[in-house]
Amino acid sequence: MHPNYEYVLNFVRGHSCRGTRSLDYGCGAAPIVRAAREEGLDVFGAEVFYKGGDTKTEVAKLGYMDTIVREIKNDHIDFPDAYFDVVVNNQVLEHIEHLDVALREIHRVLRCGGKVLSLFPSREVWSEGHCGVPFSHRFKKGSRLRFYYVLLWRVLGKGYYKGDKTRTEWSRDFCEWLDAFTFYRSKNEIMQTFKRHFCQLEFIELDYLLFRLAWLSPLIAKALSVASRMPILDGLLRAFVHKKVGMVFVATKT
Repeated sequence: MHPNYEYVLNFVRGHSCRGTRSLDYGCGAAPIVRAAREEGLDVFGAEVFYKGGDTKTEVAKLGYMDTIVREIKNDHIDFPDAYFDVVVNNQVLEHIEHLDVALREIHRVLRCGGKVLSLFPSREVWSEGHCGVPFSHRFKKGSRLRFYYVLLWRVLGKGYYKGDKTRTEWSRDFCEWLDAFTFYRSKNEIMQTFKRHFCQLEFIELDYLLFRLAWLSPLIAKALSVASRMPILDGLLRAFVHKKVGMVFVATKT
């Protein structure tokens, strides 16, 4: 399982007890939902199943469709008010055009005192994580200049999911995909939107970094954990995660 999935699953574990229900908002093919339920955790999923992906068939094969995993239609999460204790989203909110509307729905299905874990990139990240071209997400939608910029990086060998497409085809298709399915916002805009719906925001980028490093080297993770007690280093490490991966924070509903 991808380390991000493991981190989200670990958060769900840490906030689960008898009677706790959790929601993976934007669950995709439901890998987190499946892993959690195999552990006996009461986790559900919600997904738009947008045109930029093809996960609905995979969810149906698991037997989850319309019961454990429900389709988000017209921005509506198909679960009752105050149904969940925890909501998690992993690399999802940069695909939401109307963030205010999405957060209002998440707030609705969350119980008072419930937690929302969010992992997703803001506009400030260095590399666009879907195509792998640095700063390609910072261009305006429909920008012709972005196409030539992405093409240049592709010629230099940069980029993900190249398949058998020509460099021009790959660059054109990814630019069109970015225009249609991504909505990058600044950190400040994201925070202001969250604060309209949730009372408390706790940034946990350092916790995320140490969790990821523990997979590679427990010794390095332990050393950084000790070193991070220095305020300056703590700030630098948090800033690094924000620029390299994105934002990692927990919001609480009053």
